[in-house]
Amino acid sequence: SVTKRFGIRTITWNRDKDALGRRFECVVNGQPIFARGANMVPPDFFPVRARNQTARLIDDAIAANMNMLRIWGGAIYGEDAFYDLCDERGLLVWQDFMFACCMVPEDSAYVANVTAEAFEQVQRIRHHPSLALWCGNNESEKAWETWGWQETYGLSPTDSASVHQAYLRIFDEVLPLAVAEESDAFYWASSPMTDPLENRPDKLSGDEHAWRVWFDTLDFDHYSDHLGRFASEYGLQSLPDRKTLEAAGIHAFDDEALQFRQRSAMEWLEPGLDGWGMMRIYARRYTADPAQEAGQLNALDRWIYLTQLTQAEGLREAIERHRFSRGRTAGSLYWQLDDVWPAVSWSTVDFDGRWKLAHYAVQHANAPRRVLFDRMDSDSLRLLLDNSGPHTTEGRLQLTSVDLHGTKQRTDSIHLACKPFEAIEWNAGALSDWAPDPTTHLLVWIWTSDNGTVIDQGIQRLAKPSEIAWPKAKIEITVNGSEITVRSDAFTYGVQVRTEHAGHLSDNGFTLLPGQSRVIHFDGESPGKVEATCLADFQ
Repeated sequence: SVTKRFGIRTITWNRDKDALGRRFECVVNGQPIFARGANMVPPDFFPVRARNQTARLIDDAIAANMNMLRIWGGAIYGEDAFYDLCDERGLLVWQDFMFACCMVPEDSAYVANVTAEAFEQVQRIRHHPSLALWCGNNESEKAWETWGWQETYGLSPTDSASVHQAYLRIFDEVLPLAVAEESDAFYWASSPMTDPLENRPDKLSGDEHAWRVWFDTLDFDHYSDHLGRFASEYGLQSLPDRKTLEAAGIHAFDDEALQFRQRSAMEWLEPGLDGWGMMRIYARRYTADPAQEAGQLNALDRWIYLTQLTQAEGLREAIERHRFSRGRTAGSLYWQLDDVWPAVSWSTVDFDGRWKLAHYAVQHANAPRRVLFDRMDSDSLRLLLDNSGPHTTEGRLQLTSVDLHGTKQRTDSIHLACKPFEAIEWNAGALSDWAPDPTTHLLVWIWTSDNGTVIDQGIQRLAKPSEIAWPKAKIEITVNGSEITVRSDAFTYGVQVRTEHAGHLSDNGFTLLPGQSRVIHFDGESPGKVEATCLADFQ
């Protein structure tokens, strides 16, 4: 006998035409949703050890307000326990078949093998309500069209036609047949891909891997106007926590083992350029140069802090820009949630389960109820109150402009009611009236419900962090059991709290107003010695 648990729901993908092209939007029980989440890789090279990390990874995703995870096609299928937990916790799963960045053989034995695997896997997980999509492969179609394989491998027109025909046999025939015959799930042939129903090349459709930020060194503005209607990959690298590196025997920046853990080489972009150079490009642009003389600061600590802060800023902007796209983008899944070994990578949670600063940034950017700023409007100050929850939210949004001394320059407020799954826009007037100089003025907001509960709050910069002369700050720390109170005497950006003992903090990487206190919670037995740093220490 076989016993299975299942849930009753509908999941469809809206691919209707609109003014921009064709939508690519997940619809659950008739309700369109904005997909907030990340790509997953196995949390260990050995599946038997990775199995022990499944629950922790799901907890990390839920804590960061995610509602979708993508199982990347370059790894392994999830185990039954993974899908069970996603069912229980309310996480949707974008499931790749296990093909990535490659073409496929055409012989009958290979096709038969793939056919058997596809039917087995679809049958195995088809009853899970978390399953949202089956995708044929990762980046194979994109690679065939744009990576120059035909020239690299000297393929003749006849060879190319044969290779492509083998590709179509697997991804346009075998895999969609298995999905259609054994389930009612939606099938998407390759990620990224323009919608095959859309024959207008000038219209936007399908999903996109937004890698021109990173590989082409574009600014974070690109996240507002990249191609595609669903961002299924994008990201920035950073170093893991020092304790994670020390557990792997790495204690200094010039340790050869640390250099071995950087896998991203981009010789095609610039001779000798690798992930270290790319991290430095973005850190210099948005925070500070990690390769500068460290002075009293350890060089390894400088690289860890500045790359993590830059990654946090990039992912925060990406998610917020996608959410404020007015229906253009319907999902934002960054690369990547976790690591397969202690490495320098695009993850927001390192191999030992420690959150990087980016995971805290993602947690706030993904919050179901958020105040979002239009980063692309240089004339007006436009805000979006986004209620992605099932209940009406009624309250007051207060907006205040302050200078770097924390002095109020202007304030205004508005009372609004947001219905479930609704976003309301507020044009607060000319941007120049609120911030005549974006390098010296910041915006502070707080959204409170009618009963006084804080729904969302934060501080919005109008210039890159590196363009602001942050004042030197004295940060005071008070520890009372599991509570850590952080206070600064100056406007302080990128406050990173570090504890002596292992444990998770409720918040990190935040901004403080002069005299403002922030209470954060430590989930271990005792934090031990607690220290804090901020961007002004590195400028």
